[in-house]
Amino acid sequence: MSKKPTHEKLQKEIKKLSQETVERKTTEEAYRNIVESSPMGMHFYELRDNDRLVFIGANPAADRLLGVDNQAYIGKTIEEAFPPLLQTEVPEMYRQAARQGILWETEQISYEDNQIIGAFEVRAFQISPNKMAAVFTEITNRKKIEKALEDSEQSYRLIAENVADVIWTMDMNFRFTFISPSIFQLRGYTVEEAMQQSIEETVLPESLSKLMALVNQKLMLIESGDDEGWSPVTFEAEQYCKDGTKTWSRNNARFLPGPNGEPVSILGVTRNITERKLAEDALKKSEIRYRTLFEKSTDAIFIVDRDTGRYLDTNDAALALCGRSRQELKQITMLVGMPEGAWERFDTVTDSEESKNFRSVVYQRPDGTERIATLTTVPIDNRVIIGIARDITDELAMEEQLRQAQKMEAIGTLAGGIAHDFNNILSAIMGYSELALADLPPETALRNKLEVIYRSGERARELVAQILAFSRKDELVRSPVEMHMIIKDALKLLRPAIPTTIDIQTQITSKGQILGDPTRLHQIIMNLCTNAYQAMLQTGGILQISFSDIELEGDAAKRINVPAGSYGKLTISDSGIGISS
Repeated sequence: MSKKPTHEKLQKEIKKLSQETVERKTTEEAYRNIVESSPMGMHFYELRDNDRLVFIGANPAADRLLGVDNQAYIGKTIEEAFPPLLQTEVPEMYRQAARQGILWETEQISYEDNQIIGAFEVRAFQISPNKMAAVFTEITNRKKIEKALEDSEQSYRLIAENVADVIWTMDMNFRFTFISPSIFQLRGYTVEEAMQQSIEETVLPESLSKLMALVNQKLMLIESGDDEGWSPVTFEAEQYCKDGTKTWSRNNARFLPGPNGEPVSILGVTRNITERKLAEDALKKSEIRYRTLFEKSTDAIFIVDRDTGRYLDTNDAALALCGRSRQELKQITMLVGMPEGAWERFDTVTDSEESKNFRSVVYQRPDGTERIATLTTVPIDNRVIIGIARDITDELAMEEQLRQAQKMEAIGTLAGGIAHDFNNILSAIMGYSELALADLPPETALRNKLEVIYRSGERARELVAQILAFSRKDELVRSPVEMHMIIKDALKLLRPAIPTTIDIQTQITSKGQILGDPTRLHQIIMNLCTNAYQAMLQTGGILQISFSDIELEGDAAKRINVPAGSYGKLTISDSGIGISS
C-alpha cells in the first residue's frame, strides 16, 4: 500500500515550486532588462513547420539602429520581413543556427553610390531548440574609416607605382623596406633586386659619406630635442646603375617617428637629375673655355654695366692697355681715361642694340702715357656691354716708321739723281781747273785762285760721293768699320747745312772698329743729327755726338736682344725743346 504524502510535505513542495517560479521570473526579468537596455540590436527568430524562419521579436536598440519599428515584422518570415536578405546567405545561416546550434559571424554593409551608408557586425546563435538570436553592432564609422584608409593606401600605392620619382623607405639599419617600381627607370634594377642591395651597393662612396654626415647631424638634433631634426633634408647623390653607368639624383628624405617618439625609419623621394648635372657640367666646361679665352686673349676685353658704365670685369690685356689694376678699373667708368669729348662718341653705345666700331680710341694712362686702340662694343642684353679693344699703338708707330723710310727712300732716289747730274758738272769744273793749273807757273795769284777752285771741287766731289752712298739700296754687308771716321765724315757733310747758332760738340773716346755697313751707319748719323739740329733751328743750342766702348752682359744684353759682349755706344743729343706731348 503506497504511502501518501503528508500535508506538511505538500506545503514544502508547493513552496519550493513557488520559489523556483519566482526565481525563474526574476531571472527572466533580468534577462529581459538586459535585452531591452542593451546597446546592441537583437532580432529573435523561431524555426516552425516547413522550415519557415519566423521573426518573433526585437529589442529597442534594433529599432534605433535600423531606424524602423520591428514590431511590424513580428509573425513574418525572414524573407517577408527583410526582402533584401533573399539575395544573401543570411536566411540559410540563421536556419542552421536555430536548427543545429552553430555560431555564425558576419558583417553586413550597405552601399549607395559606392559609399557606405550602413555597416553591422552580426553574431547568430541558438537560444533554445529551433530558436535563435541575431545580435548586431553598428560599425558604420569604423568601416568608413577602414574604407577611407584602404582607398588612401590604394591611391598612394598607385602614385608610388606610377610616379616618375622613386619613393622609398628604409629602416634605421639603412636596409630598404619599400621601393617604388620607378627604380627601374632610374637605375635599371627591378624592385626585388634593389630591395636586396645595401646602401653601399646603391650610392657611390663620396655621395655616401656626405649622406651619412647629414644623417648623423639630424640624429644629433633629434637627440637634443630640436625639432629641426625631423625636418626634411635635400641632398644630391650619385648612384650605381645595373649597366655599369652612374646616375645623379636629387633626394628629399626625413625620419619617421615611432610610437615612443624615436626615429624608426626613413622616408625619401628620389628624382633623376642626370641630364641637369650633365648640362651643368657642360655649362661649367663651356664657362671655363670662354673664361680661358677671355683671360688669355691678346685683345683687351671689358664687361661694362650698361646703366652706370662701370667696369664689371676685365682681362689682363685690358689692364695693360689702361695701365691700371683690376680693382682700380672696377672703381671707375669707361669714360675715365678718355680724352675730352669722348662721351659724344660713346653716347650711342648704351642705347644701341647693335655693335659699334671705333677705329681709334685714346686711352690715357695714370702715368701720363697714351695708348691708341680700335674698339668694338657689343650689347649682350639689357644689363651689360662687352667691349673688345685692340692696342694699335705699336702698329701705328711702325706704320709711321714705314712712311718715314719710304720718304727717306724717295729723298735718296731724288738725291741720287741730282748727285749724278752734279757729279757731271764737277767733272768739267775740276778737269778744266786741273788743265789750267798745269799750264800756270807756281806762286802766281791766278794759280792760287785755281787751287781754291780745285780744292772746293774735291770737297764737292766728296759730298756727291756721300749723297750717292746715301741713295744706294745695297744689301746689308757688315765689315770692320772705324766709327770715328764715319762720324767725322758725316759732320764734314753736315757742317755747311747747320746754322752757326748751333754748336757741334764731339766726345769720341773709342777709335776701335765695329762690324757694320758704313753706308747705313753714315745714313743713321746723318738722320739723327738732322733731327737734332732741326729741333734747335729757332733757338740755337748744342748738338753733341759721343762714341765710346761698352760691355753688355746678362740682363742688359737680353733687354735689347743681343748677345753679351763688347759694343760701341753712339749717343746723339741736343738741347732743343723736344717733341710736344
